[in-house]
Amino acid sequence: MATGYSMEREEAQLRALAGWALGALVVTGRHHTAGAMSLLREAHAAGTAVVEIWDHPDGAVEGDGFARIGFDHHAIGRSMARHLLDQGHRALAYVDSGVAEDFRAHVRGEGFVAEAEAAGAEVLLIRAATGDAFDAGREALTQVTRGHVTAAAFANDTALRVCQGGARRGAA
Repeated sequence: MATGYSMEREEAQLRALAGWALGALVVTGRHHTAGAMSLLREAHAAGTAVVEIWDHPDGAVEGDGFARIGFDHHAIGRSMARHLLDQGHRALAYVDSGVAEDFRAHVRGEGFVAEAEAAGAEVLLIRAATGDAFDAGREALTQVTRGHVTAAAFANDTALRVCQGGARRGAA
């Protein structure tokens, strides 16, 4: 079930599933409300496998017994910037998610900015104030077409699709 990055919706969905005899619960990310964590721990204690995906914990998580399958988003952001820097780009942009709860995208952006700045490159962080990825994509396209940015990395495919569509039309 999709939550739209809402931790409250995740908790409500977990509550709805709490009475079922589930073999496993798979949740995206490691950020949960206190209520959701309690439900996950209760499910695990009752023998339900709990798996957190798409994330890598900052350190060892003791005592909950959850399986974790994911990666370090900060390192991914650094790798994204390093790839563009290795291609010779020195004016970069990271087009971030405008959704406040999209923690993974923001951490990738932090890594991207840190790597670019460490290399002495100019870096622009673009985040749609409205949470609308299309706004961020249009802003990135404007920066690229004006020559302020020579390469951009994207937090999600929505902003990328806007930029690709604009590039095909040859307009900002």
